[in-house]
Amino acid sequence: MFTRERHRFTSIEGTVLMLDRWVKSRRLEDLVSEYGRSEAALCNIYNSMLAWLYRNHGHLLKNPAYINRQVCQRWGQALLAKGHVLHNLFIGFVDGTLRPVARPKVGQRLFYTGYKKFHAIKFLGICAPDGIMVYLDGPLEGSLNDHAHQDVSDVETCISRWCGCLDGVVGDDYQHLLILGDKGFHDQAHVAAMYKKPRGGDLTEAEREFNRMISPMRVCIEWEFGDILKLFPKLADRGKNRLLLSRVGVEYAVAVLMYNIRVCMFGRNEVADYFDVYPPSAEDYIG
Repeated sequence: MFTRERHRFTSIEGTVLMLDRWVKSRRLEDLVSEYGRSEAALCNIYNSMLAWLYRNHGHLLKNPAYINRQVCQRWGQALLAKGHVLHNLFIGFVDGTLRPVARPKVGQRLFYTGYKKFHAIKFLGICAPDGIMVYLDGPLEGSLNDHAHQDVSDVETCISRWCGCLDGVVGDDYQHLLILGDKGFHDQAHVAAMYKKPRGGDLTEAEREFNRMISPMRVCIEWEFGDILKLFPKLADRGKNRLLLSRVGVEYAVAVLMYNIRVCMFGRNEVADYFDVYPPSAEDYIG
């Protein structure tokens, strides 16, 4: 492989360099003697590896190759077996996550989140019961809330595509697969959000019961976001995530991709253990 500056490197070297920076949160200048290359060369290799992975495998973050009728049935049965949903059409959980960045020199208001009180970029993810992050949308401005991000994302299109692979096979019910979101989301054809107490009113007993059923399971997507940051501490270091100077958004997207592959290789994670549904092999995931 070659960078645009004609630095030659192997895919193994590029991957090791990328993971070395993420896992140990090391600076490029600290890796010069270890890799026997200049700091500029390491920077070019790092960026080229990120770009290659995102260009060739980024589609897996919205259209995993392994999703089919049997997989969706298994997801639905896993959630139903936990006793917190009413039928087997619920297949996963959606939530937003903020990745902190250093205060940018331009567009500070755009990236500032008043909720968390820092500058950030925003992603929207869907976690499946097998521990795979099957959907990731972003990055967008940190000032957006989950409701607004849901409106501008293609989450409905992606789930409709998953339903399309079930056409004429398991019946009309499976045209209405649903993912579960918290109160920050709103209901759509394929999104079921927890009920929010209306202003000046109160929830019905059925609405409160629905929220009680969903809450114990919905937290699993938070486990997933947390695992990614534990595995790759650099992504949580806002001082090293500088907009306009580094590919912060691509870094996180590729990190989620690498995390998914790791889950496939290990055959489990906390979410998969909780639902007793295990992920595909790495070969099936990549397709």
